[in-house]
Amino acid sequence: MWIPDPEDLRSIAGQLGFSMTGEEAKVYREALTMVVSTLVDLPDAREDKPPVRQAVRDPGFRPSPADNPFNAYITQCLVKSSAQGPLSGKRVGLKDNISVAGVPMTLGSRFMDGYSPDIDATVVTRLLDAGADITGKLNMDGFSRTGHGAGTGIGDYGRCPNPYSPGHLSGGSSSGCAVAVACGAVDLAIGGDQGGSIRIPAAWCGVVALKPTYGLVPHTGVSGIEPSLDHIGPMARTVAEIAQTLECIAGPDGYDPRQVDVPPPQKYYDDMLKGVDSVRIGVLREGFGNETESDVEEAVRQTVVCLEKLGARVQEISIPLHLDLDKILLALQVVGTDLFIRTCGGAFLQGYYDTRFIEVFGRFLTSQADLLPPTIKLCMLFGAIQRHRALKYYGQAQNTRTKYRQAYDDAFRAVDCLLMPTVPIKAPKYTPPQDDDDALRRALLRKLARVVTRNTAQFDVTGHPALTLPCALSAHLPVGVQLVGPHFSEGLLLRVAFAYEQSVEWNQGIGPSDWQPEMSFPR
Repeated sequence: MWIPDPEDLRSIAGQLGFSMTGEEAKVYREALTMVVSTLVDLPDAREDKPPVRQAVRDPGFRPSPADNPFNAYITQCLVKSSAQGPLSGKRVGLKDNISVAGVPMTLGSRFMDGYSPDIDATVVTRLLDAGADITGKLNMDGFSRTGHGAGTGIGDYGRCPNPYSPGHLSGGSSSGCAVAVACGAVDLAIGGDQGGSIRIPAAWCGVVALKPTYGLVPHTGVSGIEPSLDHIGPMARTVAEIAQTLECIAGPDGYDPRQVDVPPPQKYYDDMLKGVDSVRIGVLREGFGNETESDVEEAVRQTVVCLEKLGARVQEISIPLHLDLDKILLALQVVGTDLFIRTCGGAFLQGYYDTRFIEVFGRFLTSQADLLPPTIKLCMLFGAIQRHRALKYYGQAQNTRTKYRQAYDDAFRAVDCLLMPTVPIKAPKYTPPQDDDDALRRALLRKLARVVTRNTAQFDVTGHPALTLPCALSAHLPVGVQLVGPHFSEGLLLRVAFAYEQSVEWNQGIGPSDWQPEMSFPR
């Protein structure tokens, strides 16, 4: 490996803010040569990698528009399970930041063209062990940050129209996951959530989805944006499918440092069947407000009436800090994303590192950074300009999280779970950007994002589990209600959700197929 000569070293030192004499540079060069010659043999050491099951693997292909009418798939493939289990025969799609060995992974961006992982994410191994078949990698906002699902642009792989009304938005960043489940392209999907990216598209597309407690489902083999915010979780058409899937994918894997004090998998399906008699539900006052559309509020309040009739004990509850997390989330997302890019995938934690991803990502960063999504470039620019101040903001945000987490934990002494709209508005109409400058402004300024994440982002910061399920269809667009509980209370949330689901027909028998025939939506 090339080592700069002494004069070049002196120049590099100057760029780093310190000086050295010519003689000192010679000594530094000798020491650097020794370090490099030692580390160059490190790849010979045996890495402990997550297992790759011996399954039939088709690397996949980009389907044609005729075979992919809602643009949900980026890659259609088949990794067929050889096991018999609770998910046997289920077709599962994965957000395209989840590693499947031998299948391309794009992160929703052309920046990653040519990359295929050589490992399976833990969640993939567990799905295959449960009998599920992996049928594709699903469309997403670039690096989970671009936001085209919420109207800020189109994205490198095109937008996913809403299956209930193709002229409307589908939500993001796990847009392909929600769309694929809603239109029946897959039975189950695994999405990712750092500010609402599982729950927002699920609510707008009329499917059930769960952001589990932070760390409950291992993130090993999944590319995130900030390790302290990263969550993955299941999306499906029914609560029962969510419970079955969670039983298969939850629990420690020995690789993910996020999984501190995570309990072993629970009997979520059995918990789901217990009913809601005497369950204390807190209707969160701050979860409603001026930005909430009247039909959304009415639908969610009718959900409360239904749950009361089923035996739940309902009361209104206030958590003033609920609307006060914007700055904390911004600091964690922006600075965390910059650190992710600068370290090519994360650092500073004891756990599994995908060294091939790190190597390839670093190579792409030096050769094709122009292809990075605008929001990623913004985070990098912020980190470069602010430097140590950016890290200070990040530290302040981390140090403030405990206060917010405690505010919800205090509320859970009075109630068993919270209830509120998942998103205060229905899916807005999609309007294509007028030109490249308009698309860039939308991507960077993200005016809609504050409204859309008003009830979701908090629980990525605090790590509480949050489940969304459809509760109404208004103007042909789904409305979602969100349930939030104490850490590791997924069984309780599924129990409330299932009782409600069994008591109503939220869409009056009308499904996405009723709006599919013309397919004349913008791409």
